[in-house]
Amino acid sequence: MHLPTLSTPSLLSASSTSAVSSPMFGNPYAQGGWFNIESHGLPLPDHRVSPTFGALPHYIPVLSPNIITFLFSSQDQDILNCDVTDASFQKSYKISTNKRGLGSTTIKRADGEISGVIDWQRHPEVEVFRSCQRQQASSLLKLSSDGRGRVMELRGKRYLWKIKNEITSLHVTDGSQTEPLAKITRIPQGVLLEITTATVQAGLLDVAVMAVVLLHSGRRFD
Repeated sequence: MHLPTLSTPSLLSASSTSAVSSPMFGNPYAQGGWFNIESHGLPLPDHRVSPTFGALPHYIPVLSPNIITFLFSSQDQDILNCDVTDASFQKSYKISTNKRGLGSTTIKRADGEISGVIDWQRHPEVEVFRSCQRQQASSLLKLSSDGRGRVMELRGKRYLWKIKNEITSLHVTDGSQTEPLAKITRIPQGVLLEITTATVQAGLLDVAVMAVVLLHSGRRFD
């Protein structure tokens, strides 16, 4: 079956394929086109494609032409040292962490350009070069008043990462949009990031990738 390619201007080397109805996932437009771990079950290995990393082949579900999907995965499920691939199995980012001192994490795009860094000091500091200046990670992702999410202020807009069970979803806080801008889901193959094309075009992809790394690093940053 031919899957048409969805162009993403802000991705220098990555591409995404649009969705078709699949018996594995049923109606791809259910739940707004987002992956639903409860109704769809877990992604199954795609044995048509040889694995480029990890112990097993992986399947990245593509459920809507308006949503781009990325998988963070490595052999030992260490998100601080992993590859990020899109639904076409093209590498979009490389995440690596050195062991000197408390360590630092570098996030590189497929073209080799560094998109962000994390310095794991007592109060970790982050920088996303195209989006925000160097600051404490706890300032970029502020714990919400109810303790069930992370508030993010960027370019004059306020966002909320809502955390519920294994799913974290990104929303605007002004009530102008009810659907999430992005979702982060932990699956057996790694961590799945789904993000709308409009959000990518707005320049939030690098920040979303940084949020995935921070939230799933297993390290405290408050």
